[in-house]
Amino acid sequence: MFTLDALLNLSAGIRIVLFLPIFITAVCFLQVRYHFCVNYGSRGLQNTTEGDEIAQEIVDKAAKKMDLRRTRKIQWQAGAAAALITLVLIALPV
Repeated sequence: MFTLDALLNLSAGIRIVLFLPIFITAVCFLQVRYHFCVNYGSRGLQNTTEGDEIAQEIVDKAAKKMDLRRTRKIQWQAGAAAALITLVLIALPV
C-alpha cells in the first residue's frame, strides 16, 4: 500500500514523475464532473443517446468549436491542478 511515509522517502526527481498520473486522474475527475468526454470532444464526436454503441460525428461547426473549447478547458484545469499538486509534493521534506 502507498503511504505518506513512502511518498516522503521518494526523491524530488521521482516526485516530478507523479505529474502524469495526477494529470490523468484530474482529467478523469473533470470529465465526470462536467459529464463530458475529452476524447470525443477532441475528435468532434458525440454519443448522447443511451444504448448507442457507435459515436456520431458532430456536423454543426459551432458545436464542434464549443466541444473543442471545453476539451482544452478540461485539459488546462487538469494540468494546473496536477502542477500544483506536484509542486506541493516536491516541496515536502525528503
